[in-house]
Amino acid sequence: MSELIDPTNTPTTNSTREEWRARNKPPHPSKTPAELQQAREMALAIPPSLKQQLLPPLHLYIRDFIDRVLPEQCSFFDLVKCDTWFSEEQPNHGLECLGVRPVPAQQTLRKIEAAFTHQWLSGANSLVDLRYNDGRSRLPLYAVPFWWELAQVIDEQKMWREAWKWLETEEEKADPFTSALIEPMLAEVGSIGRHVPLRYLRGSATNCTSLWVAEATVRYG
Repeated sequence: MSELIDPTNTPTTNSTREEWRARNKPPHPSKTPAELQQAREMALAIPPSLKQQLLPPLHLYIRDFIDRVLPEQCSFFDLVKCDTWFSEEQPNHGLECLGVRPVPAQQTLRKIEAAFTHQWLSGANSLVDLRYNDGRSRLPLYAVPFWWELAQVIDEQKMWREAWKWLETEEEKADPFTSALIEPMLAEVGSIGRHVPLRYLRGSATNCTSLWVAEATVRYG
């Protein structure tokens, strides 16, 4: 998530959001005041332990990553008013549930992200996922960047699956010479981590593109 800083504000030592709100009345600015930048970053910081628990590790073998069960991402745009996603109540639910719930559509995430600064400066302390539990659960604010990270992982897995399926299909219908080329590619790529540097690209890229490299080798020679 990109940060928007208002350079016209003078940083105040040990300033907090509540202190700032006491001095500044609505309407709040659309950009994060510089004096509150660190507090905003802390509100959006995902605990490393949760990322380790809920997201596939970067060293996970590609074959295992392809088979990993991940939630889907919604494709429809949420027409609910954006302010209904925010609450001034404190979080009462962890992010563990997000490991199985569908991720909101990217348009919805952009809408939430665009409204975040204003809602946070207005006193929002949690997110409300109206799709579940009649909207009674209050999620931590860092659910927003977590959803974005999870959406990226879902897209990456989709790319892997499509490339892997294509190569397997080509192997089945290929002549013996081409099939002999594909088989070791699948074996090697499937047994290395998804973000391990590629030795044949001098370590300049990670394995998130390696299946496409293998596919291009077969397709174009």
